Amino acid sequence: MEYEKHHIMDINIEDETQRNGRDISVFVDTHEMVNIEVGNTVTIRTDEAGIDDLRDALEKALSRLDQIRYEKTNAAMSISEDEMIQAGIDAREGQKELSDQQVHDPYDYTHTYAYNPNDPRNW
Repeated sequence: MEYEKHHIMDINIEDETQRNGRDISVFVDTHEMVNIEVGNTVTIRTDEAGIDDLRDALEKALSRLDQIRYEKTNAAMSISEDEMIQAGIDAREGQKELSDQQVHDPYDYTHTYAYNPNDPRNW
């Protein structure tokens, strides 16, 4: 059988060093090898076992990205929760502050005692 190269797919992936992403082309040849061309500079030529290993590595990378995203979300939610708790504490503390009218309690004679016939202590 003569050598043939079969085109499978072209994709463009995000790449921080390339403004318009990086072009990737995938081919399979009659020697049962997979060719992955990354732009014009890199070609990965591997067999089925190499593709399985590459796929496993990419799946693990995706799983780790999900875990990182989950941890970031939990951290942000924890910060938000702490802020809400502190806002509740601050609101309760603000309610404890008495106005000028509330400072004077007509039934509080601990500092100055004046006779009040309606005070239960005088009954």
